[in-house]
Amino acid sequence: MSRILRRIAEYFDLDLLKDPGYVNLMLGMSIAVFAEMNFSQLTPFILTDMNISTKQIAYIMSTIASVDLVFRILAPFIGEWFNQPPKIMYMMSLCLLIISRTSLLFINGFASLLIVASGLGAAKGIRSIYMSLVIPSYVPIHKLPNASGIQMIVNGMLLLCAGPMLGIMRDNFGNFAPSLIVINSVTLFTVIMWTIEIILIRRKKSQK
Repeated sequence: MSRILRRIAEYFDLDLLKDPGYVNLMLGMSIAVFAEMNFSQLTPFILTDMNISTKQIAYIMSTIASVDLVFRILAPFIGEWFNQPPKIMYMMSLCLLIISRTSLLFINGFASLLIVASGLGAAKGIRSIYMSLVIPSYVPIHKLPNASGIQMIVNGMLLLCAGPMLGIMRDNFGNFAPSLIVINSVTLFTVIMWTIEIILIRRKKSQK
């Protein structure tokens, strides 16, 4: 039995789960993906709760999609200009997402919402490009398929287990504000986890 389990572990590269750096990356990305997917699905309903007309919601969603597309094209040039690795660029996009989502709690005007929509679109565009580069920039190429597979499994587990809780919160509180706060909080958790790791790595390097 132990031999079978060992072969399964070797075949699926489960030794990756012994690597704290990979586990931190994988969990952080899964949490961020959970937050972003739920926010994207809830955006029209959040805007409806803000008494925005259907026509205005369509304009806002179109703005998000259009700016997203533009920044998917610009993201590589932005990364080159900042001269930062994919992980840092991904973290920057998460910070912009947090700021843009939080703004939804404090504004109501259509013009202001269009500005926030532009911020959301820019963050989504940058995030979409660098999301697929974070894990490949860390793991060896021969372990990449299984590393990505493990992350996809964790994504699915989080979405299945935690996703319905946001709907339950909406039903209990009567609006999406608490759900939005939770979405921002878990995204911030990813940024904090990765920031702590970066600080620890830099301290170890400086001590050497």
